[in-house]
Amino acid sequence: MISIWKFILDRPSNFFGEFTVKMPTGSKPLSAGLQGDTLCIWAEVNTDAEMIDKQFIIIGTGKELTGEEGSFIDTIFQGPFVWHVYQKAV
Repeated sequence: MISIWKFILDRPSNFFGEFTVKMPTGSKPLSAGLQGDTLCIWAEVNTDAEMIDKQFIIIGTGKELTGEEGSFIDTIFQGPFVWHVYQKAV
């Protein structure tokens, strides 16, 4: 069955950095955002698929890109900060 699930990115006191999230194989991230103070990714998933680790990276505006960030998902606004969420290339 195909469904949309929310995944929470556990994070330290700042948003930027790399994160690992368990998602079903073949998941398609749709958006990222804040729900309250919680950073989340919403993805279209096959609920019967095996769970695997997927890597995400969050980069602040003005930071240098390496070219290895992967697929852009969304931009998140948090007060004066603007964060950009990517799913890392495998």
